Amino acid sequence: MRHVDLASEIHGKALNAVQDAYADTRWERVRGAIFSDFGHGSRTSRDTMVSRLAEPAKNVRRAIENLLALQRENDGKYTVEDLLRQMRSADQETVVRAVKHVYAVSKNDGSIATKEMIDELLRVTRSGDPELVRNAVGALSHISDHPNGRMFLFRSEGLAEIIRMLGSEDEAVVRYALTTLHRLLQHIESTRPMARQLGATPGSYSSSRGMANARRCYPWLPDAVHILIFDDVNERNRFALDCDGARRLIRLLTTHEDQPKVVMTAVRCVRVLCAGQDASHLKHLLIEKDALFVLYTNLKKAEEARTRITILACLRNLSDAVSNEQDHAVIVIALLDIIKESERAIGGRGHLQGYSEEEVMFAAGVLSNLTCNNVNNKASVYEANGIGTLVDVLRLRPDKADEMVTEPALCTLRHSTARHGNSSAAQRAFARVDGWEVVMKNLERGGASQRRFNDDGTVYGTGNWHRGVGGVSEYQSMGSELGDGYEPELFGARHAHNDALHGGDNYGLDRIDHSFRMPHNNSDWFDTDL
Repeated sequence: MRHVDLASEIHGKALNAVQDAYADTRWERVRGAIFSDFGHGSRTSRDTMVSRLAEPAKNVRRAIENLLALQRENDGKYTVEDLLRQMRSADQETVVRAVKHVYAVSKNDGSIATKEMIDELLRVTRSGDPELVRNAVGALSHISDHPNGRMFLFRSEGLAEIIRMLGSEDEAVVRYALTTLHRLLQHIESTRPMARQLGATPGSYSSSRGMANARRCYPWLPDAVHILIFDDVNERNRFALDCDGARRLIRLLTTHEDQPKVVMTAVRCVRVLCAGQDASHLKHLLIEKDALFVLYTNLKKAEEARTRITILACLRNLSDAVSNEQDHAVIVIALLDIIKESERAIGGRGHLQGYSEEEVMFAAGVLSNLTCNNVNNKASVYEANGIGTLVDVLRLRPDKADEMVTEPALCTLRHSTARHGNSSAAQRAFARVDGWEVVMKNLERGGASQRRFNDDGTVYGTGNWHRGVGGVSEYQSMGSELGDGYEPELFGARHAHNDALHGGDNYGLDRIDHSFRMPHNNSDWFDTDL
């Protein structure tokens, strides 16, 4: 009897549970199946069809909750101490997440640039994990954009690690390392001798090998090299000879003619190689690599005045090493066009393109050098009707302040009217454009004001106005003593005596290479977005 009562009681409870479940509405059953952990569970715990159908919805809800939690974690303001603790964690995923966070924050927040953080990032760069190294070097690149970050990076002995990263096979790592090196060299002068000792010059150019997207970082490349070789003659020779730098610069100018920033920075490197008392071997090396014609090609394509001025100044430094047999007719014609267009503007006879006075000054200096002892270039000046153009230079610039233009123009006239097959015709052309009258007027204004003085007050030259045009007796008599090949000395060379008194590796730069000192901070000139 007792067993019958117990069975009836169990059956009654089960029947009541089923009745209670069916008493729920459909919405209550669905809500209980999906959100059972929020107190909306069904009054039955049986595995029903609704609960089975609710499993995918539960999985989606969990995934959304995880994403929301991750977003809240990323949006949180981590302190530097929190990030350092995570970067030192034994869990690799935690380290990767922390370094990524540092990379993202370092783009805009300079406060993250602490010595401890830089030390930890430098440690991570030696981990060997490609993703970790890429994000760590990227964070160092962002940090180097802040003054405190650069100083901490330098004091943490991070320069050696940055130079080592230049040899990485990862293109992004090389770009970030090169950008960081450039900023350190540009803003912290103490890094330059240390970088030379650590092999930054060959490392910079070797980093360009195999870079598929190297065009985006090339401006940093020659500019960093320019800073490294500027004040060190040995480094120039090492770069040009041991690192094959002369050929690489010329190739850079050949393949990147459409990029003004690349042209500008590469030409500045060539200018450094051409400067100094012992630069003749480097000049000849560059000329053998067709540097003159490559520079001419870039000059024709240059649209900005500062780029043209830089190229013309480089041409003037390089042109005094041209051999007597070479023919540079196309360069001579292009230079005469620059001078001719400038004279048209001054004379009010039209203005096709605005050339600055500095461009005309450099163009006249290059012509003076190219026509010295070179019969081919002398003939090219005459055949391009350059005699009348050069006389116009003297006629339209009577002031003493224009001597930097008129003096090399007179040198070119003197060269072009003597000692070549068409010299007689050139002299007649000079007379037809009233050249004698122009020279005599300038000679009358010259006199003592044309004399050059040494530091001790003694005269070491009287200018070019007393030397005349054509084969005058003064130079015929001097030529008999010095040899048949005697020509007036190269433009700028007559100032060697005064410059040599001051010594220095950059002898002649003040005269031959106008305004050629370490540039100001041009960080805004480069594309900083990698």
